[in-house]
Amino acid sequence: MADNEQDLLDYEEDEEQAPIGGDLTASNQNNGTGNDAKKAGYVSIHSSGFRDFLLKPELLRAIVDCGFEHPSEVQHECIPQAILGMDILCQAKSGMGKTAVFVLATLQQIDPVENQVSVLVMCHTRELAFQISKEYERFSKYMPSIRVAVFFGGMNISNDEKILRMNPPHIVVGTPGRILALIRSKKLNLKNIKHFILDECDKMLEQLDMRRDVQEIFKATPHEKQVMMFSATLSKEVRPVCKKFMQDPMEVYVDETKLTLHGLQQYYVKLKDSEKNRKLFQILDDLEFNQVVIFVKSVQRCVALANLLVEQNFPAIAIHRAMTQEERINRTMTTYTDKGIKPEKGRFLNFDHVSFIVGNARQAASYYCVHMGFKPVAYIGLETGSRDVVGHVVRLNNITFEFQSQLNPDHNEMSDHLIKHGDGVKVVAFSVEDIDFIVDTAKKRGGEIVQDVREESDQFGTVKTAIIRTYGDTVHKLVDRRNYHGTFLPGYKSPELELDNFLKTLPPIGLLHIDHCVGNQPDNEMGPVVEWYEKVLSFHRFWSVDDKQIHTEYSALRSIVVANWEETIKMPINEPASGKRKSQIQEYVDYYGSGGVQHIALRTEDIITTIKHLRQRGMEFLKAPKRYYEMIKEQLKSSPTKVVEDMKVLEELNILIDYDDYGYLLQIFTKPMQDRPTLFLEVIQRRNHNGFGADRSSTLVTRTLGQLDSSSGHLRWLPKHSDSLTEALVIYIGFRDSLTAALVIYIGYPDTRAA
Repeated sequence: MADNEQDLLDYEEDEEQAPIGGDLTASNQNNGTGNDAKKAGYVSIHSSGFRDFLLKPELLRAIVDCGFEHPSEVQHECIPQAILGMDILCQAKSGMGKTAVFVLATLQQIDPVENQVSVLVMCHTRELAFQISKEYERFSKYMPSIRVAVFFGGMNISNDEKILRMNPPHIVVGTPGRILALIRSKKLNLKNIKHFILDECDKMLEQLDMRRDVQEIFKATPHEKQVMMFSATLSKEVRPVCKKFMQDPMEVYVDETKLTLHGLQQYYVKLKDSEKNRKLFQILDDLEFNQVVIFVKSVQRCVALANLLVEQNFPAIAIHRAMTQEERINRTMTTYTDKGIKPEKGRFLNFDHVSFIVGNARQAASYYCVHMGFKPVAYIGLETGSRDVVGHVVRLNNITFEFQSQLNPDHNEMSDHLIKHGDGVKVVAFSVEDIDFIVDTAKKRGGEIVQDVREESDQFGTVKTAIIRTYGDTVHKLVDRRNYHGTFLPGYKSPELELDNFLKTLPPIGLLHIDHCVGNQPDNEMGPVVEWYEKVLSFHRFWSVDDKQIHTEYSALRSIVVANWEETIKMPINEPASGKRKSQIQEYVDYYGSGGVQHIALRTEDIITTIKHLRQRGMEFLKAPKRYYEMIKEQLKSSPTKVVEDMKVLEELNILIDYDDYGYLLQIFTKPMQDRPTLFLEVIQRRNHNGFGADRSSTLVTRTLGQLDSSSGHLRWLPKHSDSLTEALVIYIGFRDSLTAALVIYIGYPDTRAA
């Protein structure tokens, strides 16, 4: 560990000694290795396992989750010494697991102290910094007290400052320029650093300007610390530069002529321009792959090719220099293309129905018929022989809701549900095929079966059902109705409710089917719930957003969307993230008493007509500020996406807009559907856009608040008892004691309170 001296930039007096050995050499005065340390020039898997390193149980569990069984050669050489605090200088091939060396070594040694940064990792590009931060999050998933933050240029530095002030990390990953800016502004304190890491160190130390930044940052850290440096290509000229920062480091080098991974085959095809696309599609059709990266020479070609791939049913996204850094990072954060292995049997088809437990089933069903255009289709109760439960089933196109109430006051399950949750969703039902296979698989994978496969029949045929417990008190009902042609389920009869003549005069509602169903979870429960869907139901991750994207000084959220293989069922799973004020996700959990279904999104192909008709029927929706539409229109000017709907009409109806290079979605949220603010509905229209409406929110909020800082406005939260969005900022403009105007800024999913 080198002294923090001013002459760190003077390297000429050092002469690099040739490393002992050939292709792969670990050398150090104390480790006793010599010529016998020579290794073969390919990736070798050592016979030992990660358990031999005596890692923390939390780390071993995360390693198993990632599917790693044996350390690579470099990991076997470096991790034991790194864990002991030795300085490491490592040059190894791309793909040999260098990142895991310092991630596991630092997580093994870290003893988190509140408000102290213990680990600093720097690299030369923003994308690499983001990737490393995700590796830390992946391996620390069972170490909830560890906080990781990533800082790099191209993003608003005020967001970084807020993170350091509100939720100080223990591990910081970033680029030298942004890290130095935070140090100079005294927002980032490195006096407690115990581990100093440079990844792709040659890229930072070869450039004099970046080297000076690294040196200044290095001098801001304590003298006693561990220093580790890694690179895929470490020239002999740069090695002495690296060692100036270190004390007696362990050195691992690979012959520069053998830096390509063993087993990597390279091909090229000489074609005319007119033949390229067809050949590319043929290759993609013929190859088995999880992910593919295609490099092109221009932004225009990038966007055009991505659109063409989507048209050919290849899930694709474009990332290019014309996008802002925030957009590039968000694009990589929110898109998943690997659906995993297709289940051999047992298809999930779509949302079958949603069942609510409510205090008054008849009244609830009537509300949806009057205000949303549903029609009664089935009934169960005293007249059908049910002495404990009454249920009214209503339907609108392919959307089916059932409202159940207890008849018997001793029906403890329903009464307990009402006392704890109020009116709320109990069952999210899926239509399936091969229900026996699905349930048997769920059992083997640890799923809790509330009701095993059961056959029920009537004059319309036979239906199979089963019930599996998911988060909170919510369950999934599996319905295999391939041999059933009744209106709903056996045991139900024609409805007791009838539409009166007045309702027949109201405008029709063009809601088609359930687009997605959102579940809110307590803090730190999102991950386990998502893993449950992946393991028990073979769902996959479809989309995600974290508190880097939807994050203000006041609140934030994290969300992962899981979907079935065919992606006809989408279940966003949310959890709160910290802020000055209680998150709206946390507020939902507090009101509901546990995790549960927060909102249901209903799909339409004509949102303007649908919302106009719903308003005529008396439905109330949350409002958006005028400034929101001004900024959206300004952003759309430079976007290849064109919104065909009249922007003036969208603004009049308070319909929100989200978009990317390929398409857009339009959405609007109702006010709460019941007294306890734990359920609302969303109406959504998609135009070649598979997101969930979070991409633009954080940017709009940041810009609006930035403009407010230079105005005479006053930023205040509405009191708890007010008729407001709890996930909104209300800005009073004008005199402090008189309200002349107000803006409500939507942040991510709206809260369940009225606007």
